[in-house]
Amino acid sequence: MRYKFTINKEVNFTYWLQASTDWIWYFNPKESEFYQSLTGEFNDQENQELKKFARFLRPPKIYSIIPDFRKRGYVWLWNRYAEMPIKNYRQEKYWRQVKLIFTPKFDILWSKHHPHLEFWRKKLEKQDFSSVNQIIKRAEIFFGSKFEEEIKIQLCLSYDKNPCSGHVKRGYKNLIILNISNFDHKNIYKVFDTLTHETIHLVFYDSNKNDLLNQAYKNIIKPIGISQKNPSWKHLFIESIVTSMAGKNFSYFNQYLNNKGVNLSSAPVWGATTNQQIIKVAYELRDITNRYLEEGREMDQNYADNMAKIWLRFKTEKS
Repeated sequence: MRYKFTINKEVNFTYWLQASTDWIWYFNPKESEFYQSLTGEFNDQENQELKKFARFLRPPKIYSIIPDFRKRGYVWLWNRYAEMPIKNYRQEKYWRQVKLIFTPKFDILWSKHHPHLEFWRKKLEKQDFSSVNQIIKRAEIFFGSKFEEEIKIQLCLSYDKNPCSGHVKRGYKNLIILNISNFDHKNIYKVFDTLTHETIHLVFYDSNKNDLLNQAYKNIIKPIGISQKNPSWKHLFIESIVTSMAGKNFSYFNQYLNNKGVNLSSAPVWGATTNQQIIKVAYELRDITNRYLEEGREMDQNYADNMAKIWLRFKTEKS
């Protein structure tokens, strides 16, 4: 498994614009405010264009007859991240207009963040990712999937002094967005941890383990009738499993490197946010995950059901 680190200005422009647009449940106003603290606030025209862009990414329900209309925004953005051309003339024309309006502001941001991205590209190209590959090999056994793709890492903007973060999407099996421009230059370990987490997602997407999660939902959650939207139960399931493997101080990746002086964190608490809940369930799941990975066992229905039971326990106890 190999990583190719790239920097693309238009990919960064696209990421910044969607991060500045309130179009989806995970919109983070603090991120938008941070970028505006560097570029200046959006004027009236720009705010109106952001509303139009939100409608472009999230079509009104009247278009629900169109197959996968809810996925339109995600797919359109990820096609841009993958540097795919826009084939629809009207969309291409609209996108040119959007860039014309917002590029002056973005250029202010780019002038500040581009040098940091170049620093990280050069630093990461020199790294030895053998420790990451060891965990990925165990993840391949766990998910029953052999993943040998070269993965393109699009290095992107990050806000404030937030830890580096990553994003992947099913259907883009060799692409990771890594938000890293503002991250501490000395904390290379956290970058390894984030890359491992996102790569494990890709390994899962390349597997057939979705069936186990669907069955776990039917076995454990559905009979109780607890609804879950934005994000879905499947999102919560996948994220808690992957987080138990990499991404936090208690994750398997961290324990794998524990002999290098990495300290385990104290137990996280259940909170109101989705992220807090995922972290708590991942923490409770970690011993089962560690055992499967150490023993070279493949994920089975028993594992999936145990994970769902942890979710059910906390959802019912805390409701």
